Amino acid sequence: MSAHPLYETWRNMVRRCHAPGFPDFKHYGARGIQVWPAWRDDFQSFADWIESNLGSRPEGMTLDRIDNDRGYDPENLKWATWSEQNRNRRGTASAETAAKIREAYEAGEGSPRVLAERFGVTKSVADRAIWGQNYASAGRAPRVNFEIRAGA
Repeated sequence: MSAHPLYETWRNMVRRCHAPGFPDFKHYGARGIQVWPAWRDDFQSFADWIESNLGSRPEGMTLDRIDNDRGYDPENLKWATWSEQNRNRRGTASAETAAKIREAYEAGEGSPRVLAERFGVTKSVADRAIWGQNYASAGRAPRVNFEIRAGA
């Protein structure tokens, strides 16, 4: 079975989601990302479903979750290129989301950390959205007017 082309994909998927000692667990299992129960302990079930529903792995493609906040389940998988997969990460934001983060920051709606949580991105992504090229090229920093409220 370990010679099957999908075996390492399955094995690493299970380890990321269900093995707290695995280096990437913090990005998957610790966030509640899980492998569909029928696949977790049954490689053959996983491989059969992939081959029947997605087909064999196309050259240069990897298995990707459609919704980055959901687990590995039959409704949430597709083949994707590395560049597609890199855009489907918590560490990235669309231009539209970046603009919303920047606008919220300028309106004093929260710190970068608060806005990162609100928009579902990392703090470093929020920082880049706020302080990124648009501000540098305009020669100005965003306006900030925070009020500190009790209990906030």
